[in-house]
Amino acid sequence: MGSEVVRISVSDTETITNLSSTANYLVIKNSGSNTAYVNLDGTATTDSFPIFANETLEIGVRGVSAIHSICDTGLTTTLNVIAAGEL
Repeated sequence: MGSEVVRISVSDTETITNLSSTANYLVIKNSGSNTAYVNLDGTATTDSFPIFANETLEIGVRGVSAIHSICDTGLTTTLNVIAAGEL
């Protein structure tokens, strides 16, 4: 995998975004105005890792194949993701 760019529309129902191949490095930018809660390769709940509005998470991972995300009740946001196989 080179890199993949994904835009995720997040709501109060869990969104599962499957990557085209496994990623070892992720950059996730919350470009919306509400907090998104994210889990990698597992169910996202509002207890998952928060990415606040206009914040960015950069993380090295091993073999992530899906990004799970959700917002608080009644809210939405957008996540912009770059997923790379190698650094």
